[in-house]
Amino acid sequence: MRPVLYKPEYDELILQILTKGETIVSFCAEVMVSKQTFYDWVDREPSFKEAYEVGMMKAEAFWIRKGVENEDNPDFNHALYTFQLGSRFGITKTRKSKSKKVAPVGKIIKNPKNLLDRFNNAILDFPDGEISHEELDRLAAAFMKMADIKEREDISARVAEIEASMKLNN
Repeated sequence: MRPVLYKPEYDELILQILTKGETIVSFCAEVMVSKQTFYDWVDREPSFKEAYEVGMMKAEAFWIRKGVENEDNPDFNHALYTFQLGSRFGITKTRKSKSKKVAPVGKIIKNPKNLLDRFNNAILDFPDGEISHEELDRLAAAFMKMADIKEREDISARVAEIEASMKLNN
């Protein structure tokens, strides 16, 4: 089978499929490409990457709405729903720690010189030092995408410190 070339109309198609709560597998089956080809397009085509990211956000919103709509429905498969949210979107039960030790003590640095200072500033922005494990993971992931290897190590160490503090205070 010869390689399938990316087409600009795939941007709209991936968005349509994901908006209905379906998966990238549904898209790949529709256009008859492998998941590897799909991810190659995400890496190479900025408009396709944007459509994919927006589509994933819409898919997540779709499934969250499904849960809200079926909260009191005894026939709704809540276990499967919870698994779906966890495996596809990383959404799990969120536990908030109200300890001030969750966030670093100090003041926001006005002109942060490095990514670690910006990361600490972002944590300090949470009201009353409250940050959940999920929020911390998402914040760290966003900063990791921006960081070089040294800064990644610094941020990973800081996340470990905060998580250890959260465990001590639970």
